[in-house]
Amino acid sequence: MNQDDVIKPVAQSAREDEIDLAELFGQLNANRKKILSIVAAVFFAAAVYAYTATPIYTANALLQVEQQQKGLAGGMEGIAGMLGSSISSPAEIEIIESRSVLGPVVNDMNLHLRVNPNYFPIFGETIARRHKQDTLAKPWLGMSSFAWGGEQLDFGRFEIIGDLAGRPSAWTLVATENGGFQLHVKDDDEIVLNGKPGEVAKGVLNGSTIELFIPRLVANPGMEYEIIYLPLIEAINSLRGRLNVSEKEKWTNILEISMEGDNREEIKRIINSVANEYVRSNVEQKSKDAGALLDFISQQLPQMKEDLDKAEA
Repeated sequence: MNQDDVIKPVAQSAREDEIDLAELFGQLNANRKKILSIVAAVFFAAAVYAYTATPIYTANALLQVEQQQKGLAGGMEGIAGMLGSSISSPAEIEIIESRSVLGPVVNDMNLHLRVNPNYFPIFGETIARRHKQDTLAKPWLGMSSFAWGGEQLDFGRFEIIGDLAGRPSAWTLVATENGGFQLHVKDDDEIVLNGKPGEVAKGVLNGSTIELFIPRLVANPGMEYEIIYLPLIEAINSLRGRLNVSEKEKWTNILEISMEGDNREEIKRIINSVANEYVRSNVEQKSKDAGALLDFISQQLPQMKEDLDKAEA
């Protein structure tokens, strides 16, 4: 085999690997309608998503964890250390996520309830959210069971007394004529109670008493709200799962409480409520520790005085 026989296949392979730009542009031109259709579909899908997507907000708060005070007169720091050790960030995170802090927040803000307007599928929530007028939006095509914008609901109290209180349940609140409302078990037409805003409404279901207080309701007759009821323990666990509590920077003793959600005002109120409840419980605990310290000192003073008198004698 001579040298030419070796070189020719390599040169032929190099020519086959070259890109023929004219052929490439020809194929693009031949399929230009298909390509433009795909690009237009992608842009349209992106525009629809941007228009209908629910915005997600983040709220946070910072808390500074104070260290145990030192340098108490007469060596009392040792006594104080026996009654309350220095504060650590991990311990404070556990306290913030405890039932003693989250329980009052759940009760005060009715977080054992989830109240959701009934929106038309896919784009109904977007239409209602973009309604900027103070008046109620007219139902589209007479579909009055959906929220279209302008609805207002101030939820006061929803209480279950009896066996039903121990398990989760789903309900439907329906606005009626003259500003009233009805409460049904979800997917059941049986009326549990009737009521008016500003008055406590009561009903009985399977031996359990249902009490509902709604200060204000503005909605088209027939419009529905879904109510999800959770027992207290489950509501606390749900809130704990939504909270993110961490140390801002290592060894700084600055804690950050944060939460994400689609209701900007609600998550802001929750974060503030958790922070305030933690501060309140912390102040109460310090007051108890101070009281225990004073009691301890009062009990020891007579013995200390007696020992001092013996030493001086």
